[in-house]
Amino acid sequence: MRFSQHVSPPSSFPLDYSPTEMVFRNFNEDSSSSELSLKLRNPHAQPFMFKLKTNVPDYYLVKPNQGILAAHNETSIRVIFSSTPASGVPRIRPGHHRTRHKFLLLARHFDPSQPPPHAHAHAHA
Repeated sequence: MRFSQHVSPPSSFPLDYSPTEMVFRNFNEDSSSSELSLKLRNPHAQPFMFKLKTNVPDYYLVKPNQGILAAHNETSIRVIFSSTPASGVPRIRPGHHRTRHKFLLLARHFDPSQPPPHAHAHAHA
């Protein structure tokens, strides 16, 4: 089984990341989950805050889902998809089986002396 989300970064997004398509595979009778690593890189001379969100959080475990990326540094985010929701009981909503799983990656310059304002957003579908 193959399950994928395509990622197209806008030219204004401040961080570099890969892969550009998140492909979840290797499902079998013994395992109903699949894991991948999303790499973030900060090419700037100042730190950035990041946060990764999804519209179907019962099906994904994201570690870390937020953090601060130091100047000229990189990190990996583990994204684990499970075909069984974390609650064990699927939430039944009209049209849920047709819901396209999406991710939203937020990033913003980090200034420790300022309260955190809204972040720049980038949607992944």
